[in-house]
Amino acid sequence: MQIENHNISIENPIFLIAEISANHNNSIEKAKKIISAAKESGANAVKLQTYTPDTLTIKSDRPEFRKSGGLWKGRTLYDLFEEAHTPFEWHEVLFNHAKKIGITCFSSPFDKTAVELLEGLSCPAYKVASFELIDHKLIEFIASTGKPILMSTGAASDKEIFEALNIAYQNGAKEILLFHCISSYPAYLEESNLRSLLHLREKYNVEVGLSDHTLGAEASMIATSLGASAIEKHFTLSRNDGGPDSAFSIEPKEFKLLRETVDKTSKAIGKFGLYRSSNEDPLRRRSLYYVKNMKKGEKIDSSSIRSIRPGNGLHPKYFDIIQGSELLKDAIHGEPVTLEGIKLNKVNKEFLSLEYIIPTAKQCQILFEQLNNRKYSISHNEKTNYESHKDFVYSHPYRCWFLIKQEKICIGSLYIHYNNSVGVNVDIDKVKFSPDELMSSIYYNVMPFKPKKSTNPPHFYFNVAFGNKSMLKWFESSINFQKTQISFRYKHNE
Repeated sequence: MQIENHNISIENPIFLIAEISANHNNSIEKAKKIISAAKESGANAVKLQTYTPDTLTIKSDRPEFRKSGGLWKGRTLYDLFEEAHTPFEWHEVLFNHAKKIGITCFSSPFDKTAVELLEGLSCPAYKVASFELIDHKLIEFIASTGKPILMSTGAASDKEIFEALNIAYQNGAKEILLFHCISSYPAYLEESNLRSLLHLREKYNVEVGLSDHTLGAEASMIATSLGASAIEKHFTLSRNDGGPDSAFSIEPKEFKLLRETVDKTSKAIGKFGLYRSSNEDPLRRRSLYYVKNMKKGEKIDSSSIRSIRPGNGLHPKYFDIIQGSELLKDAIHGEPVTLEGIKLNKVNKEFLSLEYIIPTAKQCQILFEQLNNRKYSISHNEKTNYESHKDFVYSHPYRCWFLIKQEKICIGSLYIHYNNSVGVNVDIDKVKFSPDELMSSIYYNVMPFKPKKSTNPPHFYFNVAFGNKSMLKWFESSINFQKTQISFRYKHNE
């Protein structure tokens, strides 16, 4: 989601919003001071509320129009909104002030006239308040602007959230963020149910955030760790100033602490995937070392090498593989073992290894070249562009994915689905290892990656393009591989 110069996503720092609400206490000068203080306290944006008491309710003394408890006990809705609203005529002044000091300003409109006012001020985004999520006509009109929409989901059911999203998308909305929200004032940390953020992201495939009515930074910190992209907090210069929303608003010092807290949390979370710290010391890991002096031409055995610290030598997994291999040069006690210093024995001379695809940029490029140069395809024949290919590779859709290396040269790739079906992309004419040797390497490398569905012991099913007769013959050369089925794909007419 893009709002002005802010790219709002789980990969970026938290988009932190200071909600002014009614904390201006009917003073436009105070409203401007709040906007300035929000900027100084680390807010990325300030948010207004654009309504009048007449666009939200009616004057009535009936019991349902009077607050029966909480901070506003005894007050009628009309009187409360009369005190709390931000006059329409203030908006241009406040938007201009925010622009002047360099902070994004947007608003929650509560009816069509509010949207029209805000459109005239080039409002960059809109928020749908929790209690307006069921106002489909309002959402239709907001969505028709094509601006990014942030929707609060307080008090809403999944059905109501789905309906609101559907209405918005049908009427022109392109970017939507869902705020998890507990619509109580203040909200209590123990009632926050912040795992709802995971549910909202997974179910609706949108960016998520927290509209936080608790009094501390804990909920926002936890929300950040659960994947929130945006946090909204009510903001005031001082709770001692009073006003309808002051009791659950935070002050500048607290907002600065909130900014620091969520930023540190974001950095600690990092990116999805296994990324190692540059401060880790790989030399503390084990590797293979010569533990006695050896002459060129001698053969390696279990008494001549050991798996020890430090980590400058060959990976310990090659201990058995290089047994019986001949030295190409003298080796001394305490020297790391390297492939360059040995001649692999007859069993392993066509050395096979699988390199796990992280992916890196280099691996992505290798896969792209393999994809566009392959002779046979299992599922489709269409070539793709690099950007589409990169998006697919970085989503890493498989249980595990490897580059196939023979004598340290990459000759292909293979992927393993969560149901243990295997796709192999390799020029079979270059292959010097057997299907059984490939299977042994797969068993060894795949163990850390648990399947979602498999038998015990696990069976693997290799998919081969029907026209790839060389690969079919290669698999059939092993008595351990059984042909189980032939599949057909229906080609739709263009």
